[in-house]
Amino acid sequence: MQEDKSRLVIGEGAYPWDLDLLDSRKWTLRISLLIPVFLYLYLYVPVLVKLAETWWVRDDYSHGFLVPLISFYFIWYRRERLKQLRLQPAFLLGISVVITSGMMLLLGEAGGVITLQELSLVVMIAGLVLCHLGKDYLRVLGFPIAYLLFMIPITDEIINPLHWSFQLMTAKMGVAFLETLGFTALLENQYIILPNITLEVAKACSGINYLISIITIGIPLAYVTQKNVWCRVILVVSAVIIGVMANWIRVAAIGIWAYYGGQVLHGPFHVFQALFVAQLGFIALFAGAWILSKVPAPASKSLHLSHAKVLSGKQGLENQNWLLNWSWLATFVTLVGLIVYLSFYDRGPIPLKVELALFPLSVEDWRGQKLDTQKATFRAQGADHELVRIYRSPSGDEIQLYVAYFESQHHSKELVNYLTARLHHNATEVNVPIEGQKVITVNQTQIKNERSEQRVFFWYDLNSRTVANLYEAKLATTLDALIHGRTNGAFVLVTAVLKDQNNDENLRKKETAFIRELVPLLRRYLP
Repeated sequence: MQEDKSRLVIGEGAYPWDLDLLDSRKWTLRISLLIPVFLYLYLYVPVLVKLAETWWVRDDYSHGFLVPLISFYFIWYRRERLKQLRLQPAFLLGISVVITSGMMLLLGEAGGVITLQELSLVVMIAGLVLCHLGKDYLRVLGFPIAYLLFMIPITDEIINPLHWSFQLMTAKMGVAFLETLGFTALLENQYIILPNITLEVAKACSGINYLISIITIGIPLAYVTQKNVWCRVILVVSAVIIGVMANWIRVAAIGIWAYYGGQVLHGPFHVFQALFVAQLGFIALFAGAWILSKVPAPASKSLHLSHAKVLSGKQGLENQNWLLNWSWLATFVTLVGLIVYLSFYDRGPIPLKVELALFPLSVEDWRGQKLDTQKATFRAQGADHELVRIYRSPSGDEIQLYVAYFESQHHSKELVNYLTARLHHNATEVNVPIEGQKVITVNQTQIKNERSEQRVFFWYDLNSRTVANLYEAKLATTLDALIHGRTNGAFVLVTAVLKDQNNDENLRKKETAFIRELVPLLRRYLP
């Protein structure tokens, strides 16, 4: 009986290009699908390099090297399910996700937000799967793709608030272990006081960072070795609990070592370093996996496969080709457009109009003196140019001026970063009138040290725009990068030492008068 090739079943067989009807074109189709993959890798090479640097430098994210390999294993593990899926590109949804991830990449690059770029890397994969393969493929590949998030340090913002609680708990349990073993130890917040030494459970010793490593390895191990869902949950949760307890034991061991005069705080061969937490957690994982694997698997339920959708061969192929062609063209244009834009949007560093070293030593009746940058009240990290001056009024009041100028910004060299963000805590915005009817807004706060209390006024100067709010400054920098291809900017800080509290208001008026004269003068030097 002659086989009828005018009809084909979409859904039961292998990939459409594996059918005899498409045999002459299967290699062309496969190669065409590799082109977006190549463009994707080329586009995200800088992001991947930065990620690899993070994995190499940070012990708590060294598992990042394993995450892509484990993800590929999950894909291989599901290969039989993938072979049963029909190719049905979700063009509109897919290209929307691709464009969204592209915008995330651009915003992250322009604003120096590396985490946004790294998230874009994973979201783009989901978009390409939707665009070229379809929703059914994404359902199967969703877990391997989502697992890639474990290689990105996005959890830092989530776990940072938890460090203090874990520090206190670790110190408390460390003292409890020491007292149980007969050692004399006192607890004072995060400090463990021994007869011969005082130990501090620092942020890095809270142990919480290494719990991410334990979870990252625990999830795939539980998935592969355990057939019972509850066994998988128990394995991961128990490994995390053991990791937390391991940190308590580690701190107690350091206490014992220090009690007997150990010179190297982390013990011989640094065996008591924080990595000890992850090592014990991994041991618990593999031991628990072996024990729980003895639990019998639940009775499997028979799966009912949905009926295949039957289309005429000609109509099915026309629909598939139309979607494939549009998906391929749209992703090709989007990826190439992103590559071209990122290659040419940055116009390079923007130099100063005039060198800051030539800034005048006189501002109205204030007389200035050059200072070494090391004597600055505050310094911005990574600035290309810095100016530090001390100005004195005829009445003896002193004001320190600090200016940091960035010719360009990138990751780890940013105008708005964690250091400048600290100044915004408890800061208030105040208005300062300048030339004519103009009013600028600056931040006011106080910095206390052992010897004095200092009032600080600070703001950002972004291409002749004075900005007080850090989020507005970040947004302005991002827009300048996207529209004008420049990321230059300056940070300005004016400091006055409060010698006499009774004369505080008078000094404040003098400071605002100094700022009023300073702003127009600075714009002769700053772009």
